[in-house]
Amino acid sequence: MKQLAKPYLQGLPENGLADDVMYIDPDGEEIRLDFNENALGTSPLAAKAMAEEAGKAYRYPDAYGYTLRAKLAEKYGLKPSNVTIENGASAVIKLVGDTFICPGDETIFCVPTFGAYASTTEQNGGAAVKLPLLENGFFDLEGILQAVTEKTKIIFLCNPNNPSGCAYTHEEIEAFLKRVPEEILVVLDEAYIAFADDEAYRSGADLIPEYENLIILQTFSKLYGMAGARIGYALSSEAVQKELMKAENVFSINRIGMAGALAALDDEEYRKKSIANVAEGRAYYAKELGEIGWEVFPSKANFVYIKTGMNNGVLAQKLEERKIYVAGYFPHLRITIGTPEQNEKVVAALKAIVNEMQ
Repeated sequence: MKQLAKPYLQGLPENGLADDVMYIDPDGEEIRLDFNENALGTSPLAAKAMAEEAGKAYRYPDAYGYTLRAKLAEKYGLKPSNVTIENGASAVIKLVGDTFICPGDETIFCVPTFGAYASTTEQNGGAAVKLPLLENGFFDLEGILQAVTEKTKIIFLCNPNNPSGCAYTHEEIEAFLKRVPEEILVVLDEAYIAFADDEAYRSGADLIPEYENLIILQTFSKLYGMAGARIGYALSSEAVQKELMKAENVFSINRIGMAGALAALDDEEYRKKSIANVAEGRAYYAKELGEIGWEVFPSKANFVYIKTGMNNGVLAQKLEERKIYVAGYFPHLRITIGTPEQNEKVVAALKAIVNEMQ
């Protein structure tokens, strides 16, 4: 059969999900802490709004999500023309690639990080320049600047980074932006920034008016527990948003998810509970796992990244035998913050496994 696919399509990047990986949907017994989902479930206001909207699923949605864009613009002190809505943050990353990356262009980011940066680069014929994370789990900002060439089109920054959880402050991000040539786009992925629970690590949304080359990614998946509803968005200059809209498919956002997103933005009680649960969980893991000699990276996300000094794949497998699912395929072990009860079960299981393996 004649090859029809573009020759530069390389499939999923390292650490991506293969098509034969079984999706685990907990039935009450499993503890799934491998996908960075919100352990508190979906925002009650969002769940109610989505249930009420389900009966209207036969109607097409607001084509480009204007109502949601307007509400997000108000939240960030921007205009609707600064906001692009898509079918999840990963779809926004793909949209950025489809819009701006041409064959021969280069993107720069540090690894390990979210695999979609490499995927959208390669799918559009670009070359991904992958630098290692610093030993402390942070992006190598100085190394990125040194790696810039005339071919560089986009710099991807995951802040906080997935999987390390490490984050730069707002001040540090702005200092970096000042050193990036204005013709290079900087995509600041803030999927987890709400969990930073510190004003010093606030979103860079207020930098949009000053930096026309800045694109900020946000999502409703993590903070509001809407991973299955697939609503993500980009904040950017009006000039960049105009280009993104040219490449966006009409009706790419479902109306049920948008209804949930609109309601979630008003669910302040749930937002505070989610942030508090994550902060308490991170502190718990740092204390308990630190006591057995493991290094827990300083996470600002809804997960912890742990340097165990052991075989992470084996640890993950032994946890799976206990119906606990974590991410064991990175250089270190990544565990999503669960409920207090789940976190206690995970720690108890890990301590038992360590005793078994000694």
